[in-house]
Amino acid sequence: MKQLHASAFLRRMGFLLTFVITCNTLTAQQKLNDYKVSLSLSNRPLKEAINDLQENTGLAFTYFEEDIRHAAPVSLSVNNAPLDVVLDRLFTSRSLAASLRGNKVFITPAKPEPVRYAVLKGSVRDAANGQVLPYATVRVKGTEMGATADKDGDYLISNLRPGSYTIVTGYIGFVTMEKQVSLSGGETMHLPIMLESLTKALGGVTISGIRRGEVKALNSMRNADNIKYVLSAEQIEKFPDNTVAESLQRVPGVAVGYSYGVARDVIIRGLDPTRNAVNMNGNRVPATETQSRTTDLNGVLSNTVEAIEIIKTLTPDRDADATGGVINIITKSAQEEKPVLAGKALVGYNGLTEKANYDLSLSYGRKKNKFGYLVSGSYFQSTRGQDRIDISYADYEIGEAEVRKPESITYEAFKIDRKNLGLNIDLNYDAGKNTNLYLRAIYNKYYEFQYSGSVGNSIGEWTSNDQAADITIYRDGRWRDYHRDIFTLNLGGKSLAGKMKIAYDINLNKGLYDQPKYWNASFNLGDQSARINLADPSQPVLSYDGTTASDLSNYTTRNYINRHERVDDKDAQASFNAIREFSLGKTSRIDLKFGGRYRYKTNERFRNYYNHVLLASEDDFKLSDFLSDYKRDNFLNDFMNLNGFPETERMEQYFQANKAKFSDDPTYTRQNTDPDSYKGKEDMMAAYVMGTLKTEKLDVVAGVRFERTSFDYKGNQVLLDETGTYISTTKIDNGNAFHGFYPSLNLKYKISNRTNLRAAVTRSLSRPNYYDLVPWQEIERRRKRINQGNPDLVEEPAINYDLLGEHYFKSIGLLSGGVFYKNVNKVLFDYSYEQKGGEYDGYRINTKTNGGRGKLYGFEVAWQQQFTFLPGFLNGFGIYTNYTYIQSELTTPTVETARKIAMPEMRPHVGNVSLTYEKFGFSGRVSSYFFASYLTEVGDIAAFDTHEKGRMQLDFSASQQIGKHFKATLNLSNLTRAKRSDYFGSEQYPLNTYVDGWWGSAGISFRF
Repeated sequence: MKQLHASAFLRRMGFLLTFVITCNTLTAQQKLNDYKVSLSLSNRPLKEAINDLQENTGLAFTYFEEDIRHAAPVSLSVNNAPLDVVLDRLFTSRSLAASLRGNKVFITPAKPEPVRYAVLKGSVRDAANGQVLPYATVRVKGTEMGATADKDGDYLISNLRPGSYTIVTGYIGFVTMEKQVSLSGGETMHLPIMLESLTKALGGVTISGIRRGEVKALNSMRNADNIKYVLSAEQIEKFPDNTVAESLQRVPGVAVGYSYGVARDVIIRGLDPTRNAVNMNGNRVPATETQSRTTDLNGVLSNTVEAIEIIKTLTPDRDADATGGVINIITKSAQEEKPVLAGKALVGYNGLTEKANYDLSLSYGRKKNKFGYLVSGSYFQSTRGQDRIDISYADYEIGEAEVRKPESITYEAFKIDRKNLGLNIDLNYDAGKNTNLYLRAIYNKYYEFQYSGSVGNSIGEWTSNDQAADITIYRDGRWRDYHRDIFTLNLGGKSLAGKMKIAYDINLNKGLYDQPKYWNASFNLGDQSARINLADPSQPVLSYDGTTASDLSNYTTRNYINRHERVDDKDAQASFNAIREFSLGKTSRIDLKFGGRYRYKTNERFRNYYNHVLLASEDDFKLSDFLSDYKRDNFLNDFMNLNGFPETERMEQYFQANKAKFSDDPTYTRQNTDPDSYKGKEDMMAAYVMGTLKTEKLDVVAGVRFERTSFDYKGNQVLLDETGTYISTTKIDNGNAFHGFYPSLNLKYKISNRTNLRAAVTRSLSRPNYYDLVPWQEIERRRKRINQGNPDLVEEPAINYDLLGEHYFKSIGLLSGGVFYKNVNKVLFDYSYEQKGGEYDGYRINTKTNGGRGKLYGFEVAWQQQFTFLPGFLNGFGIYTNYTYIQSELTTPTVETARKIAMPEMRPHVGNVSLTYEKFGFSGRVSSYFFASYLTEVGDIAAFDTHEKGRMQLDFSASQQIGKHFKATLNLSNLTRAKRSDYFGSEQYPLNTYVDGWWGSAGISFRF
């Protein structure tokens, strides 16, 4: 058999060689149609037909026997027909081809025609109003071929062989539709899909408003390959939340930290913002803070976004630096074929400051034919306030006993003017040949101006349980402002290249933190005594002895502080993703995806602090000469009237006009400026490969990502001598790199069309903050202490385990519950040790280092449902509730011992409860957000730990549709004026109490 195969191979090679030589040596050739043939054949073997042709034409026909042995018999009758026509009739149906070279006709197997695949694309919309239905499932019946529509309702199914198909489209709350299509080879068919609402199944309640938004979010979650939660724009607007940070407090597993009464820091599953990522349209958002990689989400207005995704399990095509999770902000884009003009105008009131606030937005967009555009702008202005009591403690000897008593008591009132501006331009273009391009320009500006006045009391001695002496009273005034800006420019697209879908993106980003104005003045009066009532330890009442403390002319100062700080965080990113689908039979397929990302980043911090001190020849400043008219009546809910603060703007004006009367303290300037100023750059390169197996019941997403981060930072070494006087500043330059592989596995088992069981095992990381990597040093010889950064830090790797079950109600809603476990290694923590040997032997070194180990585990449950199954009036009711329980353990090695504590910022209990009603054009909800007490700062021992006390906030929001185009809206926040507070060790030692008051707004929104 082997010899037979070898001889056949040699014969075929000789035939091909003869064919090639003939082709290259003959210069004059005749054509097949130059020969005329007459034949009459009936059911004859093909070989006999070829012999007859040889006799008719005189040509030599050359072929292999195996090529014609099984050819069908020939029946043919022609008279004086061209040879090419006869050969075509003989050979085409038998998959043979003929070519003439000289006087020889070569018969060879015909090359098979390549399959020309078809493409099916279009959009999914609501038949009632034409609005898009994002994340709809579009499937080819009887197979696993299909697609999930994107956020604009567009879908694309490629690699379809010519033929007839049944297309099945499903969407929660809508009737599943089947449509027949016939596709020819190479065709791109546009198939718009219009779905009908399940009005009957929903008890006569149409899908609009909050229900439309909820349906969008539920479809996105149900069809996702990983575990995530989605808030749509319609859901967001039903809560009285103005920013993305405020909106996120409504999400299962998410807690928020507050800044002056407004949600700012986002904690996902117990992990603080440094261990989470903030993306915008899939790209990392630059930082707007001074030392960290975090972004202040107060700077993004909620009405500028289309949706917010909270991604809790990672896949290899996403950046790995998100151990807690990813907040992906999806901005608005053009979706409707008709022009859409939408906006709102609200006016509000703050109960603490008794000032108005304004909330305005306007957008216009259209998507028609090949081009779509949307332009939008939002503006928010408010005057907020906060009343605060700050208390610190020390141990005093009273009689013969040692008693813990307040060491300082400060009353402070804030007035905060805040302005937000959000601008968005979104352009998209269908370039043909299954290519779509987009250009996005997004700008978010967040400006905040603060004025605060405070009265502080530093207590030197307690002479009895309610009497203190040696008190220094400080009356401070402070002006400061902040700019936190985000700008992103995004150019990219999606294309179909043969059988491969590709996506590409170039992204330019800039984040800004700028504090150009910080004016601070502190006037003091010493040697005072007072009776202190501690009946309520969170609100001490001081009654000063005598009248000296009440005479503001007795308060003096000789200095005035002015400082400026700015951080620029810039980066350029490029990403590429490609996906190829492979069929594994009729009901399963595997999608192979690969790609990568490159990001180049610069982070630069500039700090300039000045302490302007009056010359010795100048008289002290008196508070009575610089008195502000700022005051807070009914401070801390009628606790007292607070006033008597310096006006720092007048002091700034005096300084600018009389600079010759001041000298600057170089030690203060250099010590507070140089260690905190730096320049840095980073390179991040990533590549991944992953596969998605889709079967009738089980989806598996598995793959691995590689990331490498290199960095170089330039910092400063500041040296102070034995008297604490500044000596010198030396530049330091240092760089390093770290890398790792990050595999992940996500499973989704479809118990039914509306019930999924999900599981995931992923590896992630958290990068050190910028400032922690800077090679800065502050050497204090007087104190034998060195504070410094640590460029040898590496990432925190973590292994994450998740299990979640979810059921989607036919009547619109979700019931889900799951558990999670995170094991974090090389945890970053503050490290203090004594230097042994060398120039600084015996010095105390304070720095950051890796080495802690943390584990975190818990469960989360969520239930949201519209009770459309109830009769009549009752079917407008609904519920939105979730609860998360978390426990953690962090082991931080120190010089003395290894102590186990909870992860800071982790709330052990956090949740939401909202009762909703929507019907007859009305939508309303009463909402509460709550969390339990948690650890905020770790002390040397448990008795020195700081905790924030648990709190619950109650909100109300409502809207009423007025005609087809208008809606009246009412929002009220913190109706019960809930306080925030923290304590030292135990609740009997309250540290701080914050009162933010209540606030609200009302107005009109419209859509044309």
